[in-house]
Amino acid sequence: MASEQARASYAHGASGTPLMGLTVGGLLADTIARHPQGDALVVPCQDVRWTYAELGRRVQDVAAGLVALGLVPGDRIGVWAPNMAEWVVLQFATAQAGLILVTINPAYRLSELELALNQVEVAALVLVPGFKSCTYLAMLADLIPELADAAPGKLSAKAVPSLRWVITLDGGDAAAPGTIAYADLTVRATEPARARVAELAGLRTGIIAGAPCPAELMKRIMAKMHMTQITIAYGMTETGPVSTQTAVDDPVARRVETVGRVLPHMEIKIVDRDGRIVPRGTPGELLTRGYCVMPKYWNDPDKTAAAIDEARWIASGDIAVLDDDGYFRIVGRINDMLIRGGENIFPREIEDFLCTHPAIDQVEVIGVPDPKNGEEVCAWIKLREGRSATEDEIRAFCQGKIAHFKIPRDIRFVETFPTTITGKVQKFVMRDIMAGDLAFADAG
Repeated sequence: MASEQARASYAHGASGTPLMGLTVGGLLADTIARHPQGDALVVPCQDVRWTYAELGRRVQDVAAGLVALGLVPGDRIGVWAPNMAEWVVLQFATAQAGLILVTINPAYRLSELELALNQVEVAALVLVPGFKSCTYLAMLADLIPELADAAPGKLSAKAVPSLRWVITLDGGDAAAPGTIAYADLTVRATEPARARVAELAGLRTGIIAGAPCPAELMKRIMAKMHMTQITIAYGMTETGPVSTQTAVDDPVARRVETVGRVLPHMEIKIVDRDGRIVPRGTPGELLTRGYCVMPKYWNDPDKTAAAIDEARWIASGDIAVLDDDGYFRIVGRINDMLIRGGENIFPREIEDFLCTHPAIDQVEVIGVPDPKNGEEVCAWIKLREGRSATEDEIRAFCQGKIAHFKIPRDIRFVETFPTTITGKVQKFVMRDIMAGDLAFADAG
């Protein structure tokens, strides 16, 4: 029995150290007490460098300001903004005030925004006027025309009945009609930020997460940014968000080729299509269970039931492999896997290989329709600045190094990839573009 368990793709983190009985606000207070002058937050693009003591003061000021607005524990407050220092302050301030922070996707458009705000019944919304091509404040004004004539805190919107307060970030000295400025939440002036930190030589460690990182890119980061102790983390928003992570003292190969081992108090298993745990070394879907897995999707029991089973395992949609030493490797998304002539092909494997080509900066692999084989391999390639390559050169580079059925039939050289506003590549858009182009070529 023990040997069977050892060979199964199941792992659990250490549990000898008990979980702390602290709230988020309590944990921040404890950290401030222990490291008041330690660096807490550095945001070079905003000239921000705060110690824990400085961060704590800002958090307390904003928490008090939110309470002064009349918000009560359990109220939902949405944040619609890119990464910035105020985001971190709000995350801790809402926790201290007992409010529920709701993260609004920066890529959302009008209909998606309306659905999200009403789904959780937000009482307040914090937003930047705009980001990249999105004009958030103008979009909100279209959704809620009552904003133009409403006094701050007195909003009564037909489209979002629960919303009372709209708080603007980076809006200048004067708030837009119907809103208040973020600066008005604080009870004291902010202190001058320290000088911008632009020198990378002092970097030692960091965390990469959010999307698969090719091994070659990891090696370049470690070399060019001096981040010899950088680690890779894996997880989902629904899992708190990290389930596995490499360690700073892991061998370099482990830190560039895997996403590490399962974290304490967490469990992970890899299963086949029928839900059976697969042997180690066998690809399957990764499932997670543990204290930081969310209990449910808000007001969406059907989606909750589809993602979380009765034993509290949550499905990731990722294909992973667990090795004999307990390290996990993500080989792709279930939806991205392609089948060519009956062979299962994981794009990540081909992407990692092609990234070893000296002229290639980034590559994304997808499956495209083929009447004979079902699907064929297609690679979108971005070349490094000043380098060149041809389709035939790329295919010749593959010969004898990867299986013949993994060599891309279709190759497209591009300058950019379709991405979400948060930078994740949209492979479904690539597939749609290629399907249309191939159909047009066949028709011609």
